[in-house]
Amino acid sequence: MKTIVKASALLCLLVLLCSNLNGQTVTGKIYGTVIDKQSQTTLPGVNVLVYSKDKRYGIITDANGLFKLENIPVGRFSVEFSLIGYEKSLLQNVSLTSAKDLFLNIELLEKVEKIDEIVIKARTKDKVINEFAMTSARLFTVEESNKYAGSWGDPARMVSNFAGVVTAGDQRNDIIIRGNSPTGLLWR
Repeated sequence: MKTIVKASALLCLLVLLCSNLNGQTVTGKIYGTVIDKQSQTTLPGVNVLVYSKDKRYGIITDANGLFKLENIPVGRFSVEFSLIGYEKSLLQNVSLTSAKDLFLNIELLEKVEKIDEIVIKARTKDKVINEFAMTSARLFTVEESNKYAGSWGDPARMVSNFAGVVTAGDQRNDIIIRGNSPTGLLWR
């Protein structure tokens, strides 16, 4: 009888202790590399998304095309790899077990898109006022002179931003265009 009482007391004690133990979630690690399928070079900046039934995990590959996702609950899930200019790659029913980590070596195929033709048309922004000035004639407005940095509404300061134009300094208002004399410049 004493042994039955001791055994039941021990059983009650074990039941009470076991009720306080929490179940622990088993997690794993997913890691790997992403490379270009044709050139076999690593791809940095690839989006890696892991879809489980209730959560989503994500990371971006580093400069060497490597990624590592840690603390992923074991089970089955889908993994998607995407990068602009490449076809998406989707792995479905990937299994992560508690016994070992999952290594993925992914090859992405470059995406080629057919687009319509692009037509570039030249247009003249300004018309030359003086027909005798075949070169080095440029028309600009007051609004345009206020748009350039440091012009302060001064046309001489504004044109110093154009190629081939040099100023004499802040003390003078002279500008030199392609090495010519500042007195040969005509302002209107």
